Amino acid sequence: MNVLKTYFSPTRISQPAVPRGKAAPGQGYDTSTQIAFDQDQAKGSSSFVSKAIEHAVLRLTRWDAIYFASSSWRGPLYEQEWAFSWVFSRLSSKTANAPYAESSFAFLSFLGCYCYVKAIENRFHRFADAYQLDACWTVAAGLFFGLATTMRTNGLLNGIIFAWDIYLVLPRLPQILRNRNGEEITRLFATLTSGISIAIGFTLPQIVAYTEYCTPNNTRPWCTAFPPSIYSFVQKEYWNVGLFRYWTLNNLPLFLLAAPLGYVMIATALSALLQTEKLYTSLAEKKIVETQNPHTIERERRIFVHVLSRLAVPQLVLVGLAVTSFHVQILNRISSGYVVWYFMLAVWIQMDSDALETVGEGSAEDEANARIREKKKKRAPPVLLKTICTLSSPLPNSALCNYEMRAARYYGKEDIRIVEDLEPPVCGKGQVKVEPAFVGICGTDLHEFLGGPNFAPIDPHPVTKEKIPITIGHEFSGTIKELGPDLETSGLQIGQKCAIQPNIYCSECAACKTGAENACLNGGFVGLSGGGGGMSEAVVLPAETCFPLPETVDLDVAALVEPLAVAWHAVDASPIASLSEPRCVVFGGGPIGLAVIQVLRARKAKTVICVEVAQRRQEFARDFGAHHVIDPTKHDVVSTAFELCGGQQPPDLAFDCAGVPATIETACKVIKSRGTVVNVAIWEKSVPFQPNWLVFREAHYQAVLGYQRKDFQGVIDALGDGRIQPRQMITSRIRMDRLVEDGYWALINEKDKHVKILVDMKAK
Repeated sequence: MNVLKTYFSPTRISQPAVPRGKAAPGQGYDTSTQIAFDQDQAKGSSSFVSKAIEHAVLRLTRWDAIYFASSSWRGPLYEQEWAFSWVFSRLSSKTANAPYAESSFAFLSFLGCYCYVKAIENRFHRFADAYQLDACWTVAAGLFFGLATTMRTNGLLNGIIFAWDIYLVLPRLPQILRNRNGEEITRLFATLTSGISIAIGFTLPQIVAYTEYCTPNNTRPWCTAFPPSIYSFVQKEYWNVGLFRYWTLNNLPLFLLAAPLGYVMIATALSALLQTEKLYTSLAEKKIVETQNPHTIERERRIFVHVLSRLAVPQLVLVGLAVTSFHVQILNRISSGYVVWYFMLAVWIQMDSDALETVGEGSAEDEANARIREKKKKRAPPVLLKTICTLSSPLPNSALCNYEMRAARYYGKEDIRIVEDLEPPVCGKGQVKVEPAFVGICGTDLHEFLGGPNFAPIDPHPVTKEKIPITIGHEFSGTIKELGPDLETSGLQIGQKCAIQPNIYCSECAACKTGAENACLNGGFVGLSGGGGGMSEAVVLPAETCFPLPETVDLDVAALVEPLAVAWHAVDASPIASLSEPRCVVFGGGPIGLAVIQVLRARKAKTVICVEVAQRRQEFARDFGAHHVIDPTKHDVVSTAFELCGGQQPPDLAFDCAGVPATIETACKVIKSRGTVVNVAIWEKSVPFQPNWLVFREAHYQAVLGYQRKDFQGVIDALGDGRIQPRQMITSRIRMDRLVEDGYWALINEKDKHVKILVDMKAK
């Protein structure tokens, strides 16, 4: 190399040469190693030895090596030399090797990736100083990416990582600034700083070139362009870079040369974007079994998905630009600075290795084949065609459209937290994505808050496979934002108002097979048992649980459909349809009791009597249609109800919505012979019960639970035609960030003041 350095010294190469290209500042432009020998030819040197040396050197020496070395030793002379790493040329000016920048670019890019991973690790931690460490690592990532960009300008693509992060913050920016959220502002400032660092890495050499070339005595065409970029001009002028300019027949071999690595980069990037959840599940399978802390597993999953998807985008964009806009063959060099394809190849190799190990462990051929099939199900397929086919589904389903979601989460007794960075759900086949509008807080929510977890699973739920923490909210309405790919002809439409039936059932147990899915042995509720919840910015649900609303029904009223459906189901389960003039007693003036009163009136009950202690709830009962109200502390319920029904016959039906020991005996004694007691309440404790209360009347005791589809539709129809008008049930509307203070504690401490508190999901 020292011989070459001496032979092709700056003094030799910088001598005047015969211009072979277009006019340029300096001495001309040549793209061959012959430039190194032009000065000898000018001197008339044509000895046999000289020609032999020239012939051998020209055959064995890369033009790049001479050209780059020359530029590095003497500094950029020709404007086309600014297309290469100006900073690296300065750093390598004392070395004898050709200054290829790819290795340095890859080193700095990998350092940037490492720092970004560390930043995201701290972003998803909850200790006090996590946001400060997040900011420091983010700035460090930007600095390394910026330095990488000074080595190779394609490092500019790493700015996409930070642009994505900033884009996701923009919708919340007014709220962040208004609340003066120091943590969020610090993260945002660090992200902006990182993006600016990368921009500086790209623009600094352009500025230096501008000061050297764009003088009054030497103005080039690019000096008056906007922006005045020497890099863009040189690439277009000397290398014919531009959209589809490289698409010529004689360049076909170069496309073939780049095809293998291009294929790998596209396949790995798309898999990283579209199959991050599957990848994490496959990689973390053993660790999940060994790790019992669900919070740790969830945090690691979110870090994995966040980082891998963002790092994949610059790689994918690079391939797109290489194929369409510049010399495609250089992918074989500049790909070294992108980490995702290394990682994905290692993952696929590991999966193949695991599959082989599984085969080796099996003693029977059928067992081995079964395990191979299971492994294939779990692996991310390294097949470009299969990956591209995934793109045929709507773009919002992909990881490209992920954003951080806000939700209220239940962690345990008196522990509800507003989480700002929950990963949004993805809408699949047969599913609907809904943006919740209003969410009601019910008695079950209060029981979970004060004494739970009860409904909320502490072990994975048999249907949802989730356990606390879970997103809450099961009484809600909303707007359809996305439909699964198979629901185009379902009748549901994007933008449609809807109410949600939150039943969760297995469809396999004895109850489900007899049509009693509301009593599923493995059942639960969305917002109580996992599967998302109404107190979030988005929830994905089975399409059959989504009920379109008439235009006359507002979304706040629609949030009352769920408790009204409980009442509708209870009334429908009673023999009211066989009675000509039903006379009914409702025990309890809470939300469900008031809902039963309204449904009874809608079903043309002749007499509706409410039994309630609290004075404010007595007033509510009258407002919602009760013909009479009995205060059990002042009057005997059995005799008073008999008189209020005309003194000839006791009430036909009693609905127990209170769930306290005193009401069960009174309900059994207040009805007529062969009357019916309908139990609507959920009981927290065992209570004394004497069967003779029913036996001596030959009466019936009917238990009901929840609701079914027909009940939801019945309520919605009644709302649409005005038979039920429940708006007065809404006694307060609150913001989600005031959920605990103005919602839960208000209902606990001021239960006589409120019927239904709604959370307005769009309130700021």
